[in-house]
Amino acid sequence: MTLSPREIKLLNVVIREYTRTALPVGSGRLAEMLGNRFSPATIRLDLADLEAEGYLTHPHTSAGRIPTSEGYRFYIDHLPSGEAWEPARRLTLEARSLQSDLEALARWAVKMLAEETGETAFAGVGLDQVFYTGLTNLFSKPEFQEHARIVRLSSILDHLDEMMHSIALGVPRDIRIYVGSENPFGAQCGSILMKVCLTPGVESLLGIIGPMRMDYERNMAIMRGMRLFFREPTR
Repeated sequence: MTLSPREIKLLNVVIREYTRTALPVGSGRLAEMLGNRFSPATIRLDLADLEAEGYLTHPHTSAGRIPTSEGYRFYIDHLPSGEAWEPARRLTLEARSLQSDLEALARWAVKMLAEETGETAFAGVGLDQVFYTGLTNLFSKPEFQEHARIVRLSSILDHLDEMMHSIALGVPRDIRIYVGSENPFGAQCGSILMKVCLTPGVESLLGIIGPMRMDYERNMAIMRGMRLFFREPTR
């Protein structure tokens, strides 16, 4: 199905509002956000079409809609290339001062990513040694309040070193976003991964993990900015 410009606009607004609130978005709220250019009845028809095509769904207890993984994939694939986040000069100097200490540089990178994105960040150094931080960021999100989901994702992170090579095989040289069933960290999550060389000759994987409703546009800009600190792998 080819989406109309209005349907694309509605999908984008639903995703951005759901990213902000973690709550289903109703037709009345959408009409308000769109400046009442369209009636709630018209919006409801478009929402029904988007749901029928698999881009939106709605919880049984709510009349509002939330995006599906297919909706996120459409949104992500149509994001503008955007600009890279510009880190403070202090951070640039910190990164340069750590170039000779690979472990310290990896810890610095995941700390900066977790702080700037508000997600969980990790680095697979040489794809054998793993560092991660920001679990509080992840488990404070409403999506991760269920005990079973916390246990499942914690187990994945605890065994991340064993998974690093297989995950890295699927990551291209460019920054890649994974959502839904394509995501190695679980279908309910979103992740952004990139290969870098923290030091020459040592290929590493940097990434962030969060709820599927993470702010992809902002986080992609931050990942682009982080990539400027490091060399890209040559292969």
